[in-house]
Amino acid sequence: MIDIRSQKALGILVSPGVHSYDGILKQRTTGYWSALRRAFRPHRTSDHGIRGHVVAAKNVVEALLCNSRTRAYELFIHAGWQAAALNEHIKQCGLTQGSETRRIRVSLLGRIITGGLDGSDLLAWFDPLPTKSPSSGIEISQRIRKHHASLVYPITTLMHGLSLHPMLYEGFSRFLLEESLACDSIICTTNTSRSALSHILDHLAESFYEVCGGRPTYRGRVDVIPLCVNTQKLCPRDRPKVRDRLKLKKDAFIILTLGRISLKKADLCPFVPVLRALVDRNPNKHLLWVIAGTEDKGYSDSVLAAAREAGVRKHVSVLVNISDETKEHLLPAADVFLSLSDTVQESFGLAPIEAMSCGVPQVVSDWDGHRDTIVHGLTGFRVPTTWMDCTSDLANTGTIAGPGYDHLCLGQSIAIDMKQTGDYLQCLIENENMRREMGHCSRVRALEMYSFESVAKKYDSLWAELAEISQLVQRRQTTGGVDRPFYFEFFSHYATRTLQDEAVLRLSPSARAGASARRFRVNSVLAAGHIFDDSILQLIVETLKRGKSGDRRDYAAWATEESPEIALGDLVGTLRTITEKGPDVLRRHIMWLIKYGIVEFR
Repeated sequence: MIDIRSQKALGILVSPGVHSYDGILKQRTTGYWSALRRAFRPHRTSDHGIRGHVVAAKNVVEALLCNSRTRAYELFIHAGWQAAALNEHIKQCGLTQGSETRRIRVSLLGRIITGGLDGSDLLAWFDPLPTKSPSSGIEISQRIRKHHASLVYPITTLMHGLSLHPMLYEGFSRFLLEESLACDSIICTTNTSRSALSHILDHLAESFYEVCGGRPTYRGRVDVIPLCVNTQKLCPRDRPKVRDRLKLKKDAFIILTLGRISLKKADLCPFVPVLRALVDRNPNKHLLWVIAGTEDKGYSDSVLAAAREAGVRKHVSVLVNISDETKEHLLPAADVFLSLSDTVQESFGLAPIEAMSCGVPQVVSDWDGHRDTIVHGLTGFRVPTTWMDCTSDLANTGTIAGPGYDHLCLGQSIAIDMKQTGDYLQCLIENENMRREMGHCSRVRALEMYSFESVAKKYDSLWAELAEISQLVQRRQTTGGVDRPFYFEFFSHYATRTLQDEAVLRLSPSARAGASARRFRVNSVLAAGHIFDDSILQLIVETLKRGKSGDRRDYAAWATEESPEIALGDLVGTLRTITEKGPDVLRRHIMWLIKYGIVEFR
């Protein structure tokens, strides 16, 4: 078994979303998270707040940095603005770059393109938040290994929601068409989501066969590792004290629903009649249903209107965009946690685990990930759900109306047994000993299954196993790809002439007559994007001064002499012996010098 505590680094692709998470939202702060939120806001596609999958990915990355046995990390970011925020977060985790216990380096993803990536330096590659973006999509990890790495290393991809319609074509299809190896793993968070992913990949393979006559195959594994929560911050607390802090009635029986307040996430209105019945059955208790989280604008108004009509408005409280600190006190202040998830977007359900960590019993819909996480009768209760096949007309609507339309239709066709929901809640209202015992079991389960430490250990074991497999993998030698543009092949006829390796190059008369090579400066945009490097330009000029023989000359007199000549192919070959840049990068630098009249050819 490979020792993951070696000097090999774990490469983590840090999407901007991973550390744009600001608690649920850290309101009215001026520090790191707020600055990052302001910086990231222009890139957001939604104003509905932070999504659960972003929180989940951020938790996993933090768990690995703090608790994994891996000692070296290479964190790849897409843009320079991420670096300061990520470095600050590393410090907040109690880690420092280059410390004795952890070696952490933050690098621009562009460094891979310009300098190459040596696979021998990586234990594994991890993408905790894959997207369907062309420049940072689910398949980018495979492309980097195939085209920019010298050796094989495992690629692991953490999957979240699986139901977005565009993911079929823009995500999973692209993933299937890329090179996957036996040492790769798609990580699902629950057994139910693993089954769903299997159905999706089988469907796509069959569809490719029907349309194209080929059947692309994912050659890696699909493993299950749960998400994690910070069990140190999310923990049982003195209930009277936290209620006093939050200005909640100490004698109230609080039913808490926490998460995204959205009709697409969970329809809360069917619960209002149940709340009415519970209030009537418990006249001597003050029942309070607290709904907290980020909101799809206007939905909480609909819930409150239904509560007002049912005569239970005073028993419902809505808290929108609460801070992380408030969440950490609100969860242990509750008597019961209630999740009425009815969406196929759900793959795990992080909020019930947060409640579990705080020692609060859970009443949840028996739906998808809840089946793995909530132990019925031990940590809480799972309420039966009902569905039927009424979705064939939604096969094409996502393309036209967007996935939001599909999810609204799907959610409204999934029924949760509200009578049973009321019965389970009534059982917990009446039985304080049951609540206490379930709360204790919940805390124990959270520590054993969903803490940073326990989940980091699972990742450690997976990467060690995959690293062993990677040493036996034989790569297929392929260069193609349906969406890889071969620009010169496509467009070379646009130019009047094209240079071949036999073309003879030399410094131009104007360059020899007085233009100082050391004053060459490329456009700041090109330099910032690492497209051109002044030092490479200088190296090319110095090599042309020497000529093919490489003899040192009297540079004081070189401007008055004929410039040495060297064939393009020989120049590139010489440069490759003294720099790590690839041949195409070097050729582009040569063309830049020709473009600006510093080098000429014949």
